[in-house]
Amino acid sequence: MKRFLGWILSVGMSGIPGLSTAQSHPRLLRFDNPTQQLDTVREVDGAIRLRYEFTNIADKPVVLLDVHTQCGCLQPVFDRKAVAPGARGVIEAVFDPANRLGDFSFGLTAISTNGDYKKFNTLIAKGHVISRIPEHEIFHPYVLSGVFRANVESVGMRRFRSWEWFRTREIRLYNTTGSTLHPVYDSGSGYLRMEGPDVIQPHSEAVVTFGLITCFMDPGPFVIRSSVRTGDTVTAIEVKGFVD
Repeated sequence: MKRFLGWILSVGMSGIPGLSTAQSHPRLLRFDNPTQQLDTVREVDGAIRLRYEFTNIADKPVVLLDVHTQCGCLQPVFDRKAVAPGARGVIEAVFDPANRLGDFSFGLTAISTNGDYKKFNTLIAKGHVISRIPEHEIFHPYVLSGVFRANVESVGMRRFRSWEWFRTREIRLYNTTGSTLHPVYDSGSGYLRMEGPDVIQPHSEAVVTFGLITCFMDPGPFVIRSSVRTGDTVTAIEVKGFVD
């Protein structure tokens, strides 16, 4: 009985106009190059205009209803005039690389109709942005000394609860010089362990790890002044937190 009712419902609903799926309809537009590869884009060069050219492959005129974008940095420009069967059209998109860095991949969704049904086309813009600010300054914004920049201004251990007694944190140091450095680490406290590489190459990053044991520390806020010595330069790194 259940099978019979299911068959009756499926047959009945298939005859209702407008319930057929979009997948059952043929495509309306064919894009020549739906994925635009921009390769390397320099932020200082400003906005770039992309062109997504298409052909109406339907048997009726097609209208672009709208073009949605995943990112405000990619703004579509298009015409809502009907495109005749076999005729050509274009969607343009203006990509603004301002305040962007590294690889990107953003999408546009073009919605079109022939008057009977709608179709969706996905368009992609890919590339790599070179920022106007050097990458090492973006990822290491804090100047700790004439030798090192870092990703943080100080190492935050935050609050230790009564049941906690050990925690590790990292700082990423960037060697701003053209020289190979041989650092000497000083944790500044017997409660603090400090580890890092023996050699830091020119214009490269080094990860320094701090491990703090608090079981014998006095409760309250603390600031431990550790350091990294490279030749005549001493770079101070503060380790901060609170022990309950």
